Amino acid sequence: MNYLQGMSVEKNFEMSVSEVVTHGYIMVCIYRSPDGNFRVFLNNLELIIKKIQSKRKKILLCGDWNLNFLIDNTRLHELENLLLRYDLINTVNSPTRITCSSESLIDVIVTNREYLEQSTTVIDLGLSDHLAQLIRIRSRKKSNTIKIIEKRQFTNSRVEEFINLLSQESWVEVINQLDVNASVEAFLRIFLHYFNIAFPYKKKI
Repeated sequence: MNYLQGMSVEKNFEMSVSEVVTHGYIMVCIYRSPDGNFRVFLNNLELIIKKIQSKRKKILLCGDWNLNFLIDNTRLHELENLLLRYDLINTVNSPTRITCSSESLIDVIVTNREYLEQSTTVIDLGLSDHLAQLIRIRSRKKSNTIKIIEKRQFTNSRVEEFINLLSQESWVEVINQLDVNASVEAFLRIFLHYFNIAFPYKKKI
């Protein structure tokens, strides 16, 4: 999608783009830093929307925009008015980041109002301080082909195996790190290693 290249701006509008060709969707994942220039973000967002709509594609914008949709303010009004002009709507209606002292809705999934099936579901996967968002997209196409999917099985016996593997780990690699980020990376590497052993993907029809 050459027509969307060169629009990422560090901190202000960091994006990745993919297209679901069979359904006519362009998905744009955008990150805006809390320190980013809001005006640059808003201008680039409108430009992206215009370019995608000029190609007659459906839009799905998502990501962490660091703008709390639960608190009424001028910036939120500007963003919502922009989306309204292009008949777009944020489908996330509940907090996506919850701490001991606060709740905020800063992660969004924005799509065309006419294609909206239902609100997005927010799910706590336990892997981040941000909750995951799940949206169902209506498909107009039917397929007669047999689909083989890969799925993890979370049975009681596998959970016990996972707990046992973790309990036998010394975690020395994590403890010996001098940098906090390095410790987190080491922890995740070990954790995911055992996770994949205990819960491997199994193919199902």
